[in-house]
Amino acid sequence: MPLLALLPELLGGLAFVMGSLVGRVLLALGMSYVTYSGIDAINSNIVSTVQSNLSGVGADVVGMLSYLWLDKAVSMVLSSYAAAVAMKVTAGSITKMVIKK
Repeated sequence: MPLLALLPELLGGLAFVMGSLVGRVLLALGMSYVTYSGIDAINSNIVSTVQSNLSGVGADVVGMLSYLWLDKAVSMVLSSYAAAVAMKVTAGSITKMVIKK
């Protein structure tokens, strides 16, 4: 089991990386990815709900909404909301970074 012999060294190296600036930046990026993935799942659920609700309306209404680019406007609002949440999570963890000596 040579892998078990390397385990303390790997854990020590991991602790060093997590205590450094690089580790904190990677942690912030990971948090923003998880947040963005969650918001993206919520956005997908909202879009599928809207699409299923619009399947019962007439073709004229759908044509008018398409002419007004309502689908693109809703997509833009949901995407900007997801990006803003991801940026707030990343900015909150980046401002808390401290360089250890």
